[in-house]
Amino acid sequence: MKRLKYLGLRDTDVEKLPSSIQNLVLLETLDARGTFLKKVPAGIWKIRTLNHVFIRSSSLSIPASGTTSSLQTLWLHYGGVWHDTKRDLKKRDLLSQFVKEQAHLSYFKLTTHSDASIHTELLNKKSDDLRVLKLRGAIKENQLPDQSLFPQGIQELSLEFTHLKIDSNPIATLEKLRRLVTLKLGFMAFEGKSMHCSNNGFHELLHLQIHASLISEGWTVENGAMNKVEFLNITHCFDMKKIPDALRNLNGLKEVRFQWIRQEIKMRLKNKEGEDWEKIKHVYILKTSYAYFLLHSLLVQTH
Repeated sequence: MKRLKYLGLRDTDVEKLPSSIQNLVLLETLDARGTFLKKVPAGIWKIRTLNHVFIRSSSLSIPASGTTSSLQTLWLHYGGVWHDTKRDLKKRDLLSQFVKEQAHLSYFKLTTHSDASIHTELLNKKSDDLRVLKLRGAIKENQLPDQSLFPQGIQELSLEFTHLKIDSNPIATLEKLRRLVTLKLGFMAFEGKSMHCSNNGFHELLHLQIHASLISEGWTVENGAMNKVEFLNITHCFDMKKIPDALRNLNGLKEVRFQWIRQEIKMRLKNKEGEDWEKIKHVYILKTSYAYFLLHSLLVQTH
């Protein structure tokens, strides 16, 4: 067992890892996704060869500073609750410091269920190695760090239930990420109901997924913004009253999907007859669905 490099516990009934796991000195990957661990021993962070860690647990042992430094992937789903006690604040500080020390970290996902549980220090990572960042849970102070401190190498970003304050203008920070290719803005990513993308913003973005509630009161795209976006997926469209005007300015669009869209709104997209046809006539592929089951697929060719 000491030569073990991959430990797969995905979707199993395992509830606890033994402290002796630290003796797997050649372990490179620990995958416990879909498995709810009641306790994760601190010893796993002493394994110097660990490259990829996927853990879902209600009791997460926060690694001490100076431990594992070869991590490339860190996937954490914390099912417990962090309070504003000295003990829990220290845990958050330790986690922030640990993540910042991982010089080779390229993929980081953190899911929590506590208010203000994601510390902004986690994001103050200037290393260009971080390519994928996925956060699900409220961010402390409900705002992103200054754009100059945000990881500049990010190519894929996902935000959900982060509750960012609209007056902190999170879009202004995100649209300046010059390497961002894929962006997912899920439910309550920010607390507003409108979005404004300024000139030349999201310069390299190709794929965008957004929850309809975030743009229910408006979405504006200035000339030159999002000009490379090819794929757009708007989810949870059941309350949508019309198709956003912003689609007119997304000239590079090749495919658009509307999920959970009502029949009367779908009719507004009808080929050359619908009220919103002019907004999407430049799109090659348009797909609409209800309850995530595909009901209608329309191929639009205008060239």
